[in-house]
Amino acid sequence: MTTSTSATTTQPSGAKKSATAGAALVAVAVLWQGVGTALVSHTIAPALGTFSTFTAFLVAGVIGVTAKAVASRRGRKNPATTGRMTRADVLLLNLVTAGAFACFYVAATFIPATAASVIETGLGPLAIAVALLSGGTAKRTLLQPALVLVAAGAVAVSVFAVDDADPGLRIAGILLSAVAGVCAAGVLLTSRRLAGRGVDALSISAARFHLAWIVCGVIALPTVVETQQTAQSLLTASGVSVVGISLPILLLQAGITKASPLISALIISALPAIVLLADTALGAPLTAEIAVTMGILVAVLLAGLRPPRTRKE
Repeated sequence: MTTSTSATTTQPSGAKKSATAGAALVAVAVLWQGVGTALVSHTIAPALGTFSTFTAFLVAGVIGVTAKAVASRRGRKNPATTGRMTRADVLLLNLVTAGAFACFYVAATFIPATAASVIETGLGPLAIAVALLSGGTAKRTLLQPALVLVAAGAVAVSVFAVDDADPGLRIAGILLSAVAGVCAAGVLLTSRRLAGRGVDALSISAARFHLAWIVCGVIALPTVVETQQTAQSLLTASGVSVVGISLPILLLQAGITKASPLISALIISALPAIVLLADTALGAPLTAEIAVTMGILVAVLLAGLRPPRTRKE
């Protein structure tokens, strides 16, 4: 009995360290992405918004494919990462990735970006918790994600209070943001499942971004031609999008393959707060209602990230 107990406690210890390192990577990526998102919104013209997304995911896909090819050519083999993806895996990864980002950026044209962001990231933890119920997860784990969603909803309401968007567009934006949140949860769950089968982050990054850049390209390129953008404006938009979107997303991919999907979703839910802080630092207005509700959201998130108490035996 003693030997069996020792064996079972040693293995989770290594997995726990890996999950903690993954959560740290997710946190750094979210911080980077939040600042990058604010920078993108302040430096890239609305007419080039979809083009910047197209560039970001095209570059992320190229980096992923190139890194994977270099690693394979060097003969890097890790016994812990020998899994392979099926065509169905690749298709699902691309669908949820494209769905998450395409729906979010369209929603952000209908409603304020902060509202779209909190709805998307606020729904993610609850969607993941519900999905994990079938795997034997206790129902009490729904409480924290539900609180996150309520707090995120309060932020959205405070943003809508100072926004005069068309009611029809507001409803469409809310629905698209919700779809983006479910797809984002799908990205986390699928990435974690593939990692559990031994598929490494490089392989996932090399496969998941292609439908996203194709869809964004189909939307963006006609607009670029129609608005007759200069080469300098295109280069500036490309450079900012690579630094602010591509690189943090690749770092995020490395983190979510190691961390718990629910913990990753909770950390990612802090993204709107980081965007808001960076946005305010760059000159955007901040109302007291938005500041208070965002503070409550951050407090709820921090409460959910506290390590569970261990019982002394």
